[in-house]
Amino acid sequence: MRVESTNKNGPRHDRHTRVRGSLTVWWLDPRVAILFLGIPLLIGAYLVPRDTYLILYRSEKHIDLYVVAIGLMVYLAFIVGASISKGVGRRPQEGDILRYCRTFVWPLFALTVFGYVTWFGNAVVTAGGLEPLVTALREVLSEPASGEGEYVKTVLFETLPGITTFTQFDILYATVEALLWVRRASPRNVALARMTTVVAFTIPRAILLSERGALLEIVIPVAIILLHNLWFRRSYRSFARLAPVYFGLGVFALFALAEYFRSWTFYKVIYAGNYLHFVVDRFFGYYFTSVNNAAVLYYFEPLQPLRYTLTDLLTFPVLGAVVERWYTAIFGDTYIDLSILLAAHANYEFNTVATFGLLLNEYSVYFAPVAGFFLGLVSSILHRSFASGRLVGTLLYPSWFLGLLEISRYYTWTNQRYFPTLAFLAISLLLYRYVSVPKKTLPRAGLPRGGARVG
Repeated sequence: MRVESTNKNGPRHDRHTRVRGSLTVWWLDPRVAILFLGIPLLIGAYLVPRDTYLILYRSEKHIDLYVVAIGLMVYLAFIVGASISKGVGRRPQEGDILRYCRTFVWPLFALTVFGYVTWFGNAVVTAGGLEPLVTALREVLSEPASGEGEYVKTVLFETLPGITTFTQFDILYATVEALLWVRRASPRNVALARMTTVVAFTIPRAILLSERGALLEIVIPVAIILLHNLWFRRSYRSFARLAPVYFGLGVFALFALAEYFRSWTFYKVIYAGNYLHFVVDRFFGYYFTSVNNAAVLYYFEPLQPLRYTLTDLLTFPVLGAVVERWYTAIFGDTYIDLSILLAAHANYEFNTVATFGLLLNEYSVYFAPVAGFFLGLVSSILHRSFASGRLVGTLLYPSWFLGLLEISRYYTWTNQRYFPTLAFLAISLLLYRYVSVPKKTLPRAGLPRGGARVG
């Protein structure tokens, strides 16, 4: 199968040249994430000793064999759902992908920059000027334990409903920019300038506001698109095949370096093991505490039907208050805020919850596997659409895949951080279809196609 595209900015690109019938690299299959990240981390969280939870994570251990069993049910249902979908069976939409990306790359970039500039401008005003803001940020870097970071995050860079949401357009922007890049369909210097601008905003956000996810949200989609493109080049196939190993080791090395200066000074006097053991415990601790928090939610939070599916509507400016009243009227007011729940039973500083825990709390132990099955089915459909070069899958699966990587940490797909991507994609695809489908020209009344008058 070969799809050719020509453009003024680069040579013809033969994107879907198959090698032995393989459409994409093996680890992009959604079932792989469950088998290598979901199930092992679920079992690992149970095997971690209670003392490790108490000393390193400052949390009581709540996960038990029962929670492990029902978590496995959800994950196995996901795998079943991801195994039954068939290939899309239609031709790639290379032309549509290029036209869509060229049409919306500048609007997405502009919306992202607008969100960051407005957010930063509000921080300057709140701080009383640029100099006080710089001073506060410098103190966060030089004295991370001073408590200034919490002030910067919650006061100076407080969330502005409907405004800071614009920064989340960077997820789809990064995807579109990377798709244009691998197809040589945009000027390189312009693309680099746009991406550098977005990254320049994102890195300080990740470091100063402790939002590492903001950086992953643009790095992962770009990496997936680049590696998927390398998969079609024989000389790079081995690298693409083993990419998770290289990137995993790289992430761990960076984490170990940062943790030496950030946490080891405090913990080395109370931790019994060596530094390497400490780093492993801390690294996986972000996942183990999320799985443990799923057990907390299951045992101590009353059932909240559809609450996490509707989270975007419940947190939407103005509309959220209306939806909240309707939700309370239908399901009752039994919700306990997660920070309160974790403060009472775990550690509110580790405030993420594994996806299966939210599904259990939302759909109950009886219907959570059904929800898992549906998520697996959707993930597989998007994966096959991406692998086959269809428009929707190509645009959505690179960022959807981040939810698979983080399935043991939080429920990405219904999170308000992901909502702008889904909303913009839905609206823009409708607009794209409307303006791209040519209007049919009807023949003049009384004249057949050949032009002869009907007698």
